[in-house]
Amino acid sequence: MKNANHLNIKSDSTTPIACLWCKGKLGEVKYHNVRDRLGYVPGTWDLIECSECKSLVLSPFPSTSDIGNFYPEKYNIPSPTQTSGVRKLVSFVESKFLNFLYQKEARALYRKLPVFKKPSIKILEFGCGNGNRLEFFHNLKFDIVGVDMSQGAIEAIQSKGMKAQCIDIQTLPEHFEPNSFDVIMCFDVLEHIPNLEVFFSKILPLIRPGGGIVAGLPAQDSIPVRVFKEDYVALNEVPRHVSVPSVKGTQNFFKRFGLQNLGLLPYSSLSCAMAVGLSLFKSATAYAFYNNEIKFFILFKRVCGLFVLFLSCPVLLLENYFTSHPSRFIVFAQKDELKS
Repeated sequence: MKNANHLNIKSDSTTPIACLWCKGKLGEVKYHNVRDRLGYVPGTWDLIECSECKSLVLSPFPSTSDIGNFYPEKYNIPSPTQTSGVRKLVSFVESKFLNFLYQKEARALYRKLPVFKKPSIKILEFGCGNGNRLEFFHNLKFDIVGVDMSQGAIEAIQSKGMKAQCIDIQTLPEHFEPNSFDVIMCFDVLEHIPNLEVFFSKILPLIRPGGGIVAGLPAQDSIPVRVFKEDYVALNEVPRHVSVPSVKGTQNFFKRFGLQNLGLLPYSSLSCAMAVGLSLFKSATAYAFYNNEIKFFILFKRVCGLFVLFLSCPVLLLENYFTSHPSRFIVFAQKDELKS
């Protein structure tokens, strides 16, 4: 299997000194010698627990210039138009399944957030992937824009007739005027960001007063993490996941920016169960299946992961609605109506 040995990975990584989420003091190493679940980036990392909010932070902490090197060409499931043969068929089935899941989550958000009740709103999603959630809002005739750093993802969205641009977060303010959007969404993005304050300083000015921000995240204080420990998919996504927050840490971070009407919503139980399947069958990754020669045992493990998904779904459903710590959750908040 290909890995990142050929890339120019620098060695100027550092030990983090504070929690990325609450700025609290970091305590003991919670998980030692964690390896990249994809086998793409060589080496091992530790995950240090914050002594205050219990979020996890990667150590050694990678340099900003290295982070782009940690992602293989096909990191997520590609669009069926971007592959062929057996992979094309599998991609078609898996894309349909993900489209169902993500649109279900978008529908739950639409029902929950008052900002979506406006007659006409403009939405930006950063890290939009193939645009499955955006498609739901596009079908409602909302003005939507997808932003991603993957050109393949952008082409997949544009093929559906939606607006999308390939933009890096560093240059995002150069492409959009302040107060351009009613809602900015970023699902499974913040855990990849090495400097969350800089990220928020770039996206919050783009939100209109009274507008909303929505983020989807894994939680480190959940039942699957207690069961699988460092083998849980959100934890062994090192070094791409530079942190894994707790629910408390996420709430503290949003409050520090003066965001109001903070709320939480669990991901669908199917989405949470999908992470359990990937934790049990670590070699059944999209990277392993779509980037290398076809090995049918990998396809078999992906099918096994699907069975685990449905078997574990009832347990994750109970966790989502009867505990305060779902394994994957959506946090949403509102910008002050007096702030521009």
